Amino acid sequence: MSGEPVLFLGFLALGITVVAFFAYLERRRGQALRAGCARRGWSYRAEDRSLVAQWELGPFEAGNSWSRSGQRARHIVSGEFEGRPFVAFEYSYTEGSGKNRTTHTYSVCALDLPVPLPSLTIEPEGWLSRVADAVGLTDEVDVESAEFNDAFSVRATNRKFAYDVLHPRHLELLLRSPRTGWWIEGATIVAAPERSLDLDEVMGALTHLTQVVAQVPTFVWLDRGYDPEAIGNDPTTDPRSTP
Repeated sequence: MSGEPVLFLGFLALGITVVAFFAYLERRRGQALRAGCARRGWSYRAEDRSLVAQWELGPFEAGNSWSRSGQRARHIVSGEFEGRPFVAFEYSYTEGSGKNRTTHTYSVCALDLPVPLPSLTIEPEGWLSRVADAVGLTDEVDVESAEFNDAFSVRATNRKFAYDVLHPRHLELLLRSPRTGWWIEGATIVAAPERSLDLDEVMGALTHLTQVVAQVPTFVWLDRGYDPEAIGNDPTTDPRSTP
């Protein structure tokens, strides 16, 4: 056998070994996540292709999906957090080709809301905006806090809703919290930092999103046909009037 076929077979064997090794690590990671979910009373499944098209904001950018390949939703975690259903998973896609090929990975955490709300996106200032124009988001909304405007970018389909939700007490909460982005789309509030899925970080994201939901004034819910006092899940008072 000449040298070239031997070299080819050597590279082929090496490639197969590398692929098998990473597949092994992925299986081990899945097993660890499954065990961690069991300890927390959550469910786990390896993959769910439907989640790739669940949202249009954040890293999903439905309007730019043509430039992506290999979109995947893996390591899906689901359950309840403080009485609210949630789903968390690792979303990834690839852009470019050859030496310019880049894979992006996000840890998505979505918490259910009792009713749909207008779209609202909060991003730390300086991040690349990933807001889809197709859903009608306006230009940046400024609130009555220079410190907050310097720290975050706000975009919304309904400016009044944005001002109602981002009242002074809520702005203080967001400024005191880690500078992470989130968005409201339909009947979910979602966070998706660019990193791999980690169950402890999922717990932190759920805690933060729950705090954000608690700051939505009661009149906002009532205007949309949901009475938090009757159900007993959401804030029973308007946060603006809380001492």
